[in-house]
Amino acid sequence: MSHIEIAKLAGKRPDTVKKSMERLQDKGLISFTPMTESCLKTNRAINAYHVNQRDSYVVMAQVSPEFTAKLVDRWQDKGLIQLTPMTEVHRRYFLHSNLG
Repeated sequence: MSHIEIAKLAGKRPDTVKKSMERLQDKGLISFTPMTESCLKTNRAINAYHVNQRDSYVVMAQVSPEFTAKLVDRWQDKGLIQLTPMTEVHRRYFLHSNLG
């Protein structure tokens, strides 16, 4: 997912999302791949940052916590995630909590 897609979902400016991604990468929290893409509106090449699914959640939580649910919906629409039943989520949480 690109920083442009995340910006659209969050209702934020793409340059703001890009700067947040750079800060998160500097902290070692995410990694991104810069890719050159054509902008259809301006017919110019732009440098877009792409992140994987996990890192897209971290970015969205940073730039717009209230829109994190939209991001989950977007990944579901792409068919790339499946929701885990709550009972499984609780089981994993309690197993993890009791190990530490």
